Amino acid sequence: FMILSAVCLLILLEITGTGKMADYAKASDRPWNGYTTAIKSVVIGDGVTNVGKYAFYRCSALKDVVLPASVTEIGVRSFQQTAITSIDFLPKNITVIPERAFLQCKALLSIRIPEGCTEIGQQAFREATSASVCYMPASLEKVGTRAFQYWTALQQIIFPKGYDENKVETDKDSFPDGWNGSALYFF
Repeated sequence: FMILSAVCLLILLEITGTGKMADYAKASDRPWNGYTTAIKSVVIGDGVTNVGKYAFYRCSALKDVVLPASVTEIGVRSFQQTAITSIDFLPKNITVIPERAFLQCKALLSIRIPEGCTEIGQQAFREATSASVCYMPASLEKVGTRAFQYWTALQQIIFPKGYDENKVETDKDSFPDGWNGSALYFF
């Protein structure tokens, strides 16, 4: 039910169809695995309901991703070690950002977690060393271990005005070493 189409020598990868995208037990199982250094953009078509586990893991040239409103789930390690520069989740019905989904995305500059997201998994954004700002939703309830660790450029974590940051379950390693909450802002 998934159709893989390649355009312009795999600079653009389109995932189309309806329903769930395949989960991969390991990156080498993906049909596009031999092109991970050529894929620069991914467009996931409306009707696809998830991004599979390991789907774009180590696609080192991948900078741009378009997620339709039909996507409700992102798989573990789905975008790990890509060159994505920003994430503004268009689908507002993603409730969990799983562990290691964006681990070592060192080109990320900013992140906007969608309203409705209640959980950010362990190491979800770890080592996003260029990211300076993260917009959090009022719906957030849990931030996993080392989710934002090693954000050396972090300047701001922004929550909606009136949000009670004490309602979020975290541990001492959820945020960068030495970060003490002094960069919390409310809009």
